[in-house]
Amino acid sequence: MPDGASGPAILVVEDEAAVRTLIVRALGSLGGTVETAATGDEARARLASGSADVVLLDLMLPGVSGLDLLAEAQAQDPDRMVVVLTGRADEPSIVEAMRRGAMEYLIKPFEVDDLVAVVARAAARTRANRDARRQAVEGPPPLEGLLVGRSAPMVELLKTVGRLAGSTVPVLVTGETGSGKELVARALHLYGPTPGGPFLAVDCASLPPSLLESELFGYERGAFTGAVAAKPGKFEAADGGTLFLDEIGNVAVETQAKLLRALEERTTQRLGSTRSVAWSARLVSATNADLKALAKEGRFREDLYFRVAGAEIRLPPLRERLDDLPALAAHFLAAVDPGRPARTLSGPALAALRAYAWPGNVRELQHALARAAAMSRSTVIEAEDLPADIRGGGPLEALGIPPAAGPAGLLTMDELRRRYARHALDACGGNKSEAARRLGLDRSTLNSLLKDES
Repeated sequence: MPDGASGPAILVVEDEAAVRTLIVRALGSLGGTVETAATGDEARARLASGSADVVLLDLMLPGVSGLDLLAEAQAQDPDRMVVVLTGRADEPSIVEAMRRGAMEYLIKPFEVDDLVAVVARAAARTRANRDARRQAVEGPPPLEGLLVGRSAPMVELLKTVGRLAGSTVPVLVTGETGSGKELVARALHLYGPTPGGPFLAVDCASLPPSLLESELFGYERGAFTGAVAAKPGKFEAADGGTLFLDEIGNVAVETQAKLLRALEERTTQRLGSTRSVAWSARLVSATNADLKALAKEGRFREDLYFRVAGAEIRLPPLRERLDDLPALAAHFLAAVDPGRPARTLSGPALAALRAYAWPGNVRELQHALARAAAMSRSTVIEAEDLPADIRGGGPLEALGIPPAAGPAGLLTMDELRRRYARHALDACGGNKSEAARRLGLDRSTLNSLLKDES
């Protein structure tokens, strides 16, 4: 599509005036431009301009073969999608049209909604094709600013992203809350086969089952109270791009069955509709939970796990890649006041950041630095500018142990275990299951430790 265009440029080649008018009105909802041609000569002139992203082509034109026009359209612009629209439903026409490169073959009479959906998908594929061709010449855009840091764990992560980016296999990204799982999903999209397509994210943890289903699958007008207009689901909208399902472990069991069916059939059905809509998007999911353990507990379908985890990427927590702290800090501080001299960290401030346990991971670091920048009176952030829980929050201090404790300051191992269990629970926001998982304990053992607190 031309740069700056709000929608696709569509060429409708149709000799029946009434049908042309109907199609032009219907495709106006896509927000682009629609040109028409009633004859083969008009179509050739329009095609020669090279501006059409999608060609909607009737095979039954006076004085010219629609199949020949199809071949010409493909030869002039191999990236452009052609959709055949005709009254002919015979086997040779269908097979030959698809063999010559048609993306879809629609038979008259057609449903207007079906036509619009097919053309929207065709436009997304044209855009993706052109972006992929441009990327092959220019090289992929840099990841700088997405996955910051070059510590050993991050280098391994980037290698894995590189290995998986070119495929369409579903990927499951695992990692603690705040570690940056969505950034990994965006990197897979950016370096994937369809970087110019849409990237849509759905937070499965923030929506109740009914709202999540309407968000994923869409709904028709009148499907429920308040549905005053039809809305496509995220599966439809992500066609030709990437759909990111964040915290998929929080999806209710009843919704998991519908999600599994959508992934297996590659179609969805809007609420209130009996019509299935095909979609083609890469799926990337993320979770901070152990889906295998949830499957054993009956809280996550095992067959759905195998569907979403074609490959897995583990994102290390910040405490496992502290060598990235200087680069991450520079990145976040540069974004605080764009256009002004970037702030830097003093040695003591960086030491304080290294000593902290970072239960909130990279997200917590970003917020802490933004707050420190607001508190600082110079371009150099000192340790005292950092939030109090961070500047005094080294692992030992967090447990109430002085950093230079002598023999008199030592704790018994039982007391140390109890304090660390409480510290883990606080770091996990009171979530006992998550705290037990991080500590490598079962819930009963954790409960026993907490119960013994003095």
